[in-house]
Amino acid sequence: MRHAEEARVKSRLLILSIILRATAGAACGQRAKSGADRSTALDSAYKAGILSKEEYEAKKRELAAAPPAPLPPPAAVRTG
Repeated sequence: MRHAEEARVKSRLLILSIILRATAGAACGQRAKSGADRSTALDSAYKAGILSKEEYEAKKRELAAAPPAPLPPPAAVRTG
């Protein structure tokens, strides 16, 4: 029984880390994910049973309180 519980926890952590990486692309120089993208990933995790209702609600509150992602810098313009 303990082995099954450990496997379930490891599986949840792996999936959550994938979701977090997908929503935190801006930190790696990638285009920032919108709040809608993050919300969609969170909804998918909850519907798949990865997150409990409490975890889901807590993450939703975090997303709502987080400042919007910064805009990417403008492209360089070459002259002359």
